[in-house]
Amino acid sequence: MLEPVDAIDPVDGLDTRHREADAARTSAAASALYRSRYTLAESWGDGRGILLNSFTGAVDIVSERVARYVKESRQADLDPSDPLYATLVDRGYYVESREIEDACARLWARKSKEEAVAYEHAKYMFGLTLKCNLTCKYCWQVIEHGNARQKTNLMSAEVVDAAFRFIDRDMRERGKKGATVSLFGGEPLIDKPQFHALVQAIGERTRERGFQLHFTSNGRELGAFKAEVARYAPSIQVTVDGAEFPEAGPLLTRAGQKLHGLFDVLADVAQMRSGGIFLRFLVNTGTVESFVRLADRIFSDPRFAHGFTLAVAPLQNKTGEIDDGIPPKFRVLSALMEALKDRPYAPRISYIDWRSLFLFNGLRAGEEMLPMPVFYHCEANVDLTCFDQDGLIYTCYETIGDPKFSVGRFWPEISVDEAHLAQYRGRSAFSMPQCSECAVSPICGGGCEVRGHKKSGAYMNPFCDDLHAETSLVLRNWGAIARMLTGRSHVPDA
Repeated sequence: MLEPVDAIDPVDGLDTRHREADAARTSAAASALYRSRYTLAESWGDGRGILLNSFTGAVDIVSERVARYVKESRQADLDPSDPLYATLVDRGYYVESREIEDACARLWARKSKEEAVAYEHAKYMFGLTLKCNLTCKYCWQVIEHGNARQKTNLMSAEVVDAAFRFIDRDMRERGKKGATVSLFGGEPLIDKPQFHALVQAIGERTRERGFQLHFTSNGRELGAFKAEVARYAPSIQVTVDGAEFPEAGPLLTRAGQKLHGLFDVLADVAQMRSGGIFLRFLVNTGTVESFVRLADRIFSDPRFAHGFTLAVAPLQNKTGEIDDGIPPKFRVLSALMEALKDRPYAPRISYIDWRSLFLFNGLRAGEEMLPMPVFYHCEANVDLTCFDQDGLIYTCYETIGDPKFSVGRFWPEISVDEAHLAQYRGRSAFSMPQCSECAVSPICGGGCEVRGHKKSGAYMNPFCDDLHAETSLVLRNWGAIARMLTGRSHVPDA
């Protein structure tokens, strides 16, 4: 006999999202139940455990025995007279029919994709060049293209005009009312006349149309573009590599050059009240202390009080190896948890690129529920359009400059390979059989299409990136991670 119903304690008022999953639940009169494919269960080793359903949104603290039972059982013939029975069913951890659950999940996945595609704001990205006088160690273009990128062109004014003709036509056809236009590279903000001219040409056309301009930069020469920032009020993402952050303070070295004054440049731009600054710090276990020193300084400086977001992300692990059952990304997260446990600003930091932490997004937003599952991975699966310097169209910024990933042309004429485009837009957790039994597919969607292709040589293959092991560890550390992300525990009596 399992423990009674009071062994289940909903976490801090979190409630089940019934949605279409209601149809997948059964009444307490049924006798044969199946564990939901989206049910996750972990024991904490202190007599307690956690149950979570990534589709319905249920989160419950339970006895360790219940957690182990749910985790280990594939099919249950529960006693309908057991009070726990009805609770497990009502919370969505068991379903009467896996076929019905699958149909409901597919329905929700289609609806969520349709809503994303129908969103009135379109997204376009300009890859100005692969040629760059910087050598960011984290840049895949440096890693994959090497010195060959130095032979590429810089986007011309003619190509810029062609891209905006494409944008105008595309927005009319799709009925879009607004857009974000992003500048990407290589590095788009290089203090040379030709780069200033390109930024201004794109900025003016973006401004004329009432669109939002966005810069993606490593920040080295951001200070030279203050006039453009003042005129176009772009949102700005600056990415820096923690491995290149010296002990002395917020300076950067790259290719033997010191990036002096980045901290003050960011503060000055933040004061200009642009469209917002997002500083993305790439960190590994050896550079967590550097990140904390930077965070200490940022959150004590009033210049960063408005329109500024500090984010931390793990450096990309290229091996995929798991040591002692612990993925490298979780080792970095553990180091951050330890370093930030006494920092009151910890909940204000954005912890991006840990997809397992999507489970906490609702808590962080104060919604007291899990994030809405989407079953797809990124903007490439929805509507992102990228332009390169040679007139080719892509759906993902990581593929800019590699023609085999191109889905068409916008210059000198417009032509789109609809079949190739569909391999990105049609991708979801339901387009890959390998994802059919995965409990984290609602938040993963099969992972990165491009990395999956580079790993397997084919489309429609998942890229899991150790997410299963990482999610298990996140659930085992639910209390500590909840405190880091929200400033309070969501574990009763923790």
